[in-house]
Amino acid sequence: MGVYRAIEQVETSRNVNRDPDPVFADYTIPFPISIGTMSGGDWASSVPDNMSMEGRMGIHPDESLEHARAEFEAAIEEAAQANPFLCEHPPVVEWWGGRFFPT
Repeated sequence: MGVYRAIEQVETSRNVNRDPDPVFADYTIPFPISIGTMSGGDWASSVPDNMSMEGRMGIHPDESLEHARAEFEAAIEEAAQANPFLCEHPPVVEWWGGRFFPT
């Protein structure tokens, strides 16, 4: 499984396996993971030698930032371990920008 598929699966898991919060009852995906940018390579006709994705992750009001990060990073690590190329070139998760506690 690729990294993007792992992100989709962890998003699904994080939304299905949470106790419902009445504030988010009308949302199909109350705690989304949104990959807003993807980039790789430097020429359209070549196989890219790198890839980067940037996005944001919603967290449950009762969840800590540390727990959310650990769950996300574990999913990426699991995807990497299942892929021979990614075992040799493991993905790096960086947390930067705004970090906001749920309210």
